[in-house]
Amino acid sequence: MRIWLQILSTVAVLIPGATSMAGILIKNIRLLEGAGISEPTHLLVEGATISKRGSLIPDAGHIIYDASGLYALPGLIDSHTHLSSVPGAVFRKDTPQDVERQQRIQLASYLAAGVTTVLDPAIPLPTLQKLKAYQEKTGLGPRILALGPVLMPPGGYLGTENFRKRDYAALPAPITSEKEIRDSIIKSKELKTVGSQPPHPTSERYG
Repeated sequence: MRIWLQILSTVAVLIPGATSMAGILIKNIRLLEGAGISEPTHLLVEGATISKRGSLIPDAGHIIYDASGLYALPGLIDSHTHLSSVPGAVFRKDTPQDVERQQRIQLASYLAAGVTTVLDPAIPLPTLQKLKAYQEKTGLGPRILALGPVLMPPGGYLGTENFRKRDYAALPAPITSEKEIRDSIIKSKELKTVGSQPPHPTSERYG
């Protein structure tokens, strides 16, 4: 069973290395499931996996949380986000370092809010690679799914020079012919897998 608890996401943010501990026993938690709300139960978290559910006896090395009165729900999904766009960055004239810091805060904030998966349909590949490297180092942030490469007409959305100056400068140039569309589709099939694994192993294609 994969990580799907909002409370567990918060624990991962507040306790560095929590997923590498001997085990976390969450007691008396109610689960919001498809059939309704469960009776209070116990969950054992080992590594990045919920390994057991039910009446459990803690081992000596387990960290124990009493979640009486609290509820757990499946990990939430943000099905459309743009991690490259930091609100207010252009008006504040944020430096690249400022933008990167805000992006890292956003990744941690997702987990704190119970969001464990996000989909970014227009993230530049360098940005995706940078965020992936940060997550592999820290373990913070949701699983990131990406689409690409982005196809856009000249002068259209994401196709103007003014828009592409900053956060999306690394996107492919606007498409001007049917041949470029066909070539882009062929190229996408040849792209290496670039995905983001926290909080659990996955593999997603960029393309």
